Amino acid sequence: MLKEDLSKKNIEFNYIDILESMGNLKEYLKYRDSNSIFNQYKEMNKIGIPLIVVEKDGYEQLFTERYKADFL
Repeated sequence: MLKEDLSKKNIEFNYIDILESMGNLKEYLKYRDSNSIFNQYKEMNKIGIPLIVVEKDGYEQLFTERYKADFL
């Protein structure tokens, strides 16, 4: 659904399937293991995907599906 929402708003995005390669999974886990946005998911034994990474002016901001309204 997230890909549909982004496409409807004409927002360009790169989709990365974390199951496609070990490198993709490791990149996701790097974010998950080092960012407090995932604490609530970890406490509920959930994964916290999809992950939205917005890069602007050398700064990254992270969003999960739960907070996509803040991004969209």
